[in-house]
Amino acid sequence: QQQAWTTCAFVMLGSLRPLLSIGAFGLFLHKGALPQRRASRQGLRLACSENEWRDDPEGALARALERNKAEWIALRDPNYESLSELRAPELLVSGALDRLRPHLPPAEHIDIPPLHGSGAALEQLVGSDAQALVENFHSGTKALSMAGQVFWQAELYLRSMHQEAGQESVQGAAEDAKQQIEAKPAAFQATIRNSVLLGRQNFVTSARFGYFLARGAQRLALERKLKGEPENKPSDDNFLSRLVQQASGVTEKRQYNALERYLSDMSPEESVEIVRAATNEAARALELRADQLFGKEQDLLEALDHDPDQMAQMQLGPESRRLLNMEAAAFGAALFEAEATAALNFELT
Repeated sequence: QQQAWTTCAFVMLGSLRPLLSIGAFGLFLHKGALPQRRASRQGLRLACSENEWRDDPEGALARALERNKAEWIALRDPNYESLSELRAPELLVSGALDRLRPHLPPAEHIDIPPLHGSGAALEQLVGSDAQALVENFHSGTKALSMAGQVFWQAELYLRSMHQEAGQESVQGAAEDAKQQIEAKPAAFQATIRNSVLLGRQNFVTSARFGYFLARGAQRLALERKLKGEPENKPSDDNFLSRLVQQASGVTEKRQYNALERYLSDMSPEESVEIVRAATNEAARALELRADQLFGKEQDLLEALDHDPDQMAQMQLGPESRRLLNMEAAAFGAALFEAEATAALNFELT
């Protein structure tokens, strides 16, 4: 539990660091990464070869989703009941990854730089606000959005760092994370910041943030529908902010508004329910995807306890890590959609 909190502190500083007004915390995350490895020739051949996802992405997705649906229906067979606990998360992962494929080939190895396309996937799965919110969440230099702060308050409760939802400000949590990290030797900090363990923690956190955005966007769309409003209602705040910017000569404006405002108006209890995976199968699917790329968290924590100097290290540079975190958020959003579709054909718990 202590080591898990330490790595959580590093992850938090990636997005909460601006709240501390301490530039030195640029040291702790996404800095000083080792040089990228070259993609294998086999990987390059696969990327360049003709395939249905490139030639007919919409048709390929429709066929993949039909296959996925058939597998969910087959899983209802009483003869397969003993397999459902294992197979259901696998089907959710495959369904989520298929939803990403029209935009980019999902990552297969953490030592091969991921490709662009997650932004387009986020826009389709969540909406126009999503990419900017995810980029802000991982920027490490910009003030964290209200959506990001709401997410972290819920995360701290779900990770049992707080006894009550909204118990402490995100600023206070950032200060606690700062003290936790400063208490560690410099060599330990350097080992952690490039480790596969921290990479896995970042991936899971980003995926959970993407899931949170997708679930929030669905609720916002539903509430607008019930009120008889268009789903893509123009934001009055955007209009007013443009007037202020024109009058003051300021041209920079935030790229997200409606979804962030909706999420920031939630009570702490509501935000916890939105951040929390709706089903056990979705929670296991998220961990399964992280296991596929990084290995099991328990194994990585045991390696940290045994000999931190021998911990596996990430080989991706800063830009590739950013792309991997963007893909994680897109995966989380796609997982939410895959979960909702699966629930139509199988009883999730």
